[in-house]
Amino acid sequence: MAHPVLVRTVVLSALTLVLGGSAFEQDSRPAGEPKFSDLAFLSGAWTAKQGKAEVEEFWTPLRAGSLLGSNRTVAGDRTVAFEHLRIVERKTGVFYCSQPNGAKATEFKLTKSGPGEAIFENPEHDFPTKIAYVKRADGVVVATISGMQGGKSQSMSWNFAPSK
Repeated sequence: MAHPVLVRTVVLSALTLVLGGSAFEQDSRPAGEPKFSDLAFLSGAWTAKQGKAEVEEFWTPLRAGSLLGSNRTVAGDRTVAFEHLRIVERKTGVFYCSQPNGAKATEFKLTKSGPGEAIFENPEHDFPTKIAYVKRADGVVVATISGMQGGKSQSMSWNFAPSK
């Protein structure tokens, strides 16, 4: 007689396939829509230089529909800026929630994603209205914020290398 766990696994796998899914599928959004699972490339510790300052960004692994992050800018022996970050998956989409210097959270919706790419947008926010993360072939993650500021198109980018 077959082992009960094996029988249950085979039955559940077969049922899942018959219903049109995969037993290992984690992200059920339709093809072409941004996917939470594409954001795994952000996990880890990252460092970028900004003039004489150093910017650090840390992201937890994807788990339970969220990534938690933090960012700090250090100049000399002082922390001059910090930010609490989180990316959450909801029924209405995936959202990047930013709290610079502990302010109230501003949310940006994931509008485009792929392996090594994530673009979040909030056209109602003053600046930025767009946050993009793109992982280059050399392993550097380029983070860019952009939008209109003072009637002019503005952007800032940071080249985050894995922290040592």
